[in-house]
Amino acid sequence: KTLLAQFDELRREAEASEGISAVNEFQRRALGMVTSGTIYQALDLNREEAQVRERYQGCTDLLLARRLVEAGVSVVTVAQGGFQRGPGLPVFGTWDTHTQKFPHMRKLLPEYDRAIYTLLTDLYERGLDQEVAVVIWGELGRSPRLGDEARALGSRFADGRGHWWDAGFAVVAGGGLRMGQ
Repeated sequence: KTLLAQFDELRREAEASEGISAVNEFQRRALGMVTSGTIYQALDLNREEAQVRERYQGCTDLLLARRLVEAGVSVVTVAQGGFQRGPGLPVFGTWDTHTQKFPHMRKLLPEYDRAIYTLLTDLYERGLDQEVAVVIWGELGRSPRLGDEARALGSRFADGRGHWWDAGFAVVAGGGLRMGQ
């Protein structure tokens, strides 16, 4: 709601400004996207059908991403899980499983699987699957054995897995790309 109010204020200021014509084309397009009624409405999840909101329960960031794509936003980034101290900063917490690896994954993976299924199914049902590329990735994998960090960092890491820089991952779906490669 705060973000919507800020967009509304920015739109009013832009409409009142004589200097708006002096900005370059990219700035003009970006400002137009942010202040347009279309984007403004896309940010209001209450405009979505209740049945669709129910499907996205627990993963409303992905619903918001889909709505923004439908409104004309060409790139949307969603950091799923954890917390982020500010835009462009890393997401901490949820997936950083140095301890209690299996209990965490038993909770996280079914929820994440459902969220991705919901998004990809929704894009397909709306005919957006060939237009929208969904990229899911992480910057690193996990060490092959439990407790790899325990020797260096102490026994509290005995049931977790350390960072494994050589084993990153990526999942790509849609976007008109040939799948299964």
